[in-house]
Amino acid sequence: MLKKLKALFEQETVIQNSEKDINKAVTFILLEVALADQHLQNEEKLAITNYIAQQQLLNEQETEQYLAELIQEHDWLHSIQAHTRLINEQFTLQQKQGLLLQCWHIAMADNELDKYEEHRIRKLSELLYLPHKDFIQTKLKVIQK
Repeated sequence: MLKKLKALFEQETVIQNSEKDINKAVTFILLEVALADQHLQNEEKLAITNYIAQQQLLNEQETEQYLAELIQEHDWLHSIQAHTRLINEQFTLQQKQGLLLQCWHIAMADNELDKYEEHRIRKLSELLYLPHKDFIQTKLKVIQK
């Protein structure tokens, strides 16, 4: 029984280091922020869709389908740690700072900073081993625009 549980856990958390998997991990991080308040606003969805289209060079229909699949998969996600681990292994400090900035853009896409979104970004920045000053500086950069 214990072996089956361990195998199931390992199966859920193993992520290959392909570019596709890294893009998926980043998209999950962005979804994590957007869904922190339990509502995916149209502006947040549009911001994520634009990010996906830019990064993965998908057309509008492919992007919509990809995002719908990831939202459905996100509903079953128990932990974001496998995705943050992959990002920590593959991203430089500057890339992680860029991701943090993108998280703030998603949170502010509807021109409203929800306390749950801010809390989620704080936790994600900790999971990405970013200094607290990066959390504050990127927040101020986005809010002051």
